[in-house]
Amino acid sequence: MESASIFNLDPLDDQEQTPSQAAPGEAQDTAVVDASWGYSLEPGQQVPSEGTDSSALDEESPLPQAVAGESRVNTEMDLSQWSASPPSEVTQFQEMPIEPLSEDDDIDMAPLLDEEPAFVSRRSADNVHVEEILREGVSRGSSDIHLTAGLSPTIRVDGKLVQMDYAPLEPEIIQRMVYDILSGEQIQWFEKMRELDMSHGVAGLGRFRVNIYRQRGSVGAAFRTVPSEIPTLEQLRMPPVAKEMTTRHSGMILVTGPTGSGKSTTIASMIDYINQTRAVHIMTIEDPIEYLHKHKKAMVNQRELNSDTDSFDNALRAVLREDPDVILVGEMRDLETISAALTLAETGHLVFGTLHTRSASQTIDRIIDVFPPHQQEQIRVQLANTMEGVISQLLLPMNGGGRTAAIEVMVATSGIRNLIRDGKSFQIPTALETGQAMGMVAMDKSLAQLYLQGLVSLEEARVRALDAENFDRYLKNQ
Repeated sequence: MESASIFNLDPLDDQEQTPSQAAPGEAQDTAVVDASWGYSLEPGQQVPSEGTDSSALDEESPLPQAVAGESRVNTEMDLSQWSASPPSEVTQFQEMPIEPLSEDDDIDMAPLLDEEPAFVSRRSADNVHVEEILREGVSRGSSDIHLTAGLSPTIRVDGKLVQMDYAPLEPEIIQRMVYDILSGEQIQWFEKMRELDMSHGVAGLGRFRVNIYRQRGSVGAAFRTVPSEIPTLEQLRMPPVAKEMTTRHSGMILVTGPTGSGKSTTIASMIDYINQTRAVHIMTIEDPIEYLHKHKKAMVNQRELNSDTDSFDNALRAVLREDPDVILVGEMRDLETISAALTLAETGHLVFGTLHTRSASQTIDRIIDVFPPHQQEQIRVQLANTMEGVISQLLLPMNGGGRTAAIEVMVATSGIRNLIRDGKSFQIPTALETGQAMGMVAMDKSLAQLYLQGLVSLEEARVRALDAENFDRYLKNQ
């Protein structure tokens, strides 16, 4: 016999035919599962009257098991009957009053505050000038401001990126903002080369080092804030030996570190100290000019790549005819620039430069490895004779906000010069430990000192360490 089930889910449908149900006290001739009561009836059983204990019924008449050959079971769910007379428990729930919350109710709102509300309105940037965004970024203590398509203007505060409350920028808006601060010649250069380095000053605010680029067919820009006032070496927490280096009359002094570690600021502070204390001629070759130096005791001339000179090579060749005493080469990025800087240092000038290296030993290796193997022996001798010192630095977020620098200092003593000349730069870290009396400091020791002074967290200091074992050893020896 064919089995069948009847599910009457729409009691208002006149087309559906539902099986009749026996009245209380009468026998039911078809097995029915009654959803509103929560039990089943066998053929021949009576529908219980009001007040019948359903638990007793369950004990006497358990649910029938489906066995082959038994009569078919019709299942019925009469929603109209359910709606008309729901169980008492549901009735009580529906009639339960909802009391308003009082001010004394303690409600944990933390889970709600973790997510940004979807209804937060964002300002439109359609008619906003880029300098308005720069002013807001500086007021919030940012070191960098970024403009990129599909994202709100983004600032870097204490090393972390934070979006401003503007609507995501369209490519046309970014191009309009960027072109507003470019000259016609700069626009032509950018559209031809698809990238541009420049500086931009805002009256009453300061200067910005700007890089404009193209990405996925749209314009992007990165603004690095440059304070209008040059900080002193003491404000930068530089060790006293950094000031002593500025008294040299010839040789090479390098400031190194990753991008955004404050190399330009440190060099600007050293140049400014020379400007205040020595009657010399200072020439800078920069891409672009960041800090503006005024004439003080020294005379300062600053040349910017592309606007004042076509290349570093041309500027470095011409600088010998400009009667300089101190020369800032900016970034030593290739063989030609490094070679010219070494030659200038050999000819009796004090040369400052930067490299993207994390330690003094890495700096020595990077300079030598730029040259072909047949020249490296000669460069070791040349570098050993001209090197005066290396300052390597890292910026770390401070406890409570702000950033501070961990600083490694290498002073070119006779022992250091011998290590460079003999190709034993791997022994420089040991020489730094034994040269503390000369003002030398190893990076890992500087990191340990920052932690012990309570300026940075242990996790931040350890993750930046060059050698974790050395870092732990410095902590134990304190």
